[in-house]
Amino acid sequence: MIQGSSSGFVTLTLFVDAHKASIEKNQEFGNDVALRSTEIQRVNSVLFLCLAGTDRSAAAMGWLRKLSPVTVTEAAALSPHFSGARPSTEMERLAQEKGIALQNHRAKKYSMEQVGKADLIVFFEVADLIDFREEHRDRRDILKKTRLLLDYLGESAGHNRALADPHSYGNHQKCFKMIETGVRAMIEKERIYQSDEGM
Repeated sequence: MIQGSSSGFVTLTLFVDAHKASIEKNQEFGNDVALRSTEIQRVNSVLFLCLAGTDRSAAAMGWLRKLSPVTVTEAAALSPHFSGARPSTEMERLAQEKGIALQNHRAKKYSMEQVGKADLIVFFEVADLIDFREEHRDRRDILKKTRLLLDYLGESAGHNRALADPHSYGNHQKCFKMIETGVRAMIEKERIYQSDEGM
């Protein structure tokens, strides 16, 4: 149990319950989060979605474009409120150190055209994944493409598989590293083509 007030334990319990519900929905629609099977034969395009569409999705897009240049990769926001916003200075700096340019990225809410074209739609938080699935609950073709990035790490990700907005806890470096690890695991599990540079 988490030390401190009981409210913290309640919050963790609700989170675990939500993640279990997410797994059950995955299995119901033939998309198991343990990645034992998939209906997608080949991944040629990936859409990363986070709330603001500035830091997490942009960083993941940057990593995948670096490691697999032939894969069509996009990043977008779940909310329209951040349209036009650019990545944080810290995230841009971390990306630049790895040869990834994010300076020209601007947040924009995802379009259904992007959703339709993507082979995979990857999220960073369980709550966002569940909300997206609920919004598109009648579209099995969309639901079967959804993933949670840290699920690719399996047991090593622990129970908390949400990668929260770094603005919330101020650790951009940890977030950036987790995104790199998650994207590399995704490339391996989904058998996405990887360039020699990324190996």
